Amino acid sequence: MTSTSDNTTTITTPYILITDYHSMKTALAFWAIGVLNNIPYVVMLAGAKSISEGGTALVFLADVMPGLLVKLSSPYWFEKVSYRRRMAAGSILMVLSFTLVGWFGHLKQVASLAAEIENDDNEYYGNGNGKNGNNDDANGGADFYLIMQLIGVACCSAQTSLGEATLLALSGKADSLISRNNYGPSNVPTSPRASSDAEGENNKKTKSICITAFSSGTGLAGVLGFAFIVILTDVMSLSLTEALYIALVFPLCYYITYSSCLSAIATTPISTFDAETDEETLTMDLNSALSSSGDDSGSSSRAASEESTDCCGEETELTT
Repeated sequence: MTSTSDNTTTITTPYILITDYHSMKTALAFWAIGVLNNIPYVVMLAGAKSISEGGTALVFLADVMPGLLVKLSSPYWFEKVSYRRRMAAGSILMVLSFTLVGWFGHLKQVASLAAEIENDDNEYYGNGNGKNGNNDDANGGADFYLIMQLIGVACCSAQTSLGEATLLALSGKADSLISRNNYGPSNVPTSPRASSDAEGENNKKTKSICITAFSSGTGLAGVLGFAFIVILTDVMSLSLTEALYIALVFPLCYYITYSSCLSAIATTPISTFDAETDEETLTMDLNSALSSSGDDSGSSSRAASEESTDCCGEETELTT
């Protein structure tokens, strides 16, 4: 914002007010979204044996490689995609992951059960002519279902890495806003040394609470994800498909947490006018500026005239 009055120009940079209450609320939101971001990854690892009994290595690869590709390519396209779109994409990928793995796991179980019933009927009635053909069809269908489930696991991997990189950057931005607020617009440093000292004291106070909270949430997701599968499948005797359908509440909470608590931080610009303060008012007296520029121009003109006089004197001596 720029205003001019009485030959005085005032330039004010944006100021973001984040109180201690909002700081703790923001840190709690980052903790919660860190849990929600990494739970799908852990759930897929915990259910790897149910997805593919004889090929758990395929599940592990599908749960790692797409995320690695996202992280390797992120520097080339993250700046072109807004935070909101990245988080929306992550929510959609999470829904696709749970839906594909759960639905095609259910179809695989139904197809396997139907094949077993048909084989038992053939053996009972003494009709073994179509037994091998039925097994081949069942195996082909099982392979297709497994491929679709692996695609669902790959969606989960991409979502986890996309959300992790996005939210880590966003938590750093939130810590920067909190830090600049604690530094305060009234404590404008009078020298570069004072500015650096104040920034150091401020960093000690904030201690990157949002990054710490997000990291804590992602770490706790490992425990909660395995506990979620164990409780639902072993204790409550539900199938993996039913557990994943229940888990569809996670992407809903994931996007609601971002939209209600963190989207404002994503859209808040951090002023680059001064790297040390949130709000600094620069006052410049136009009269003094004009007088100083007039003195400079007058001195430069006098110097130029003296120089020309000297040149003329030297030229006269040479002529004589």
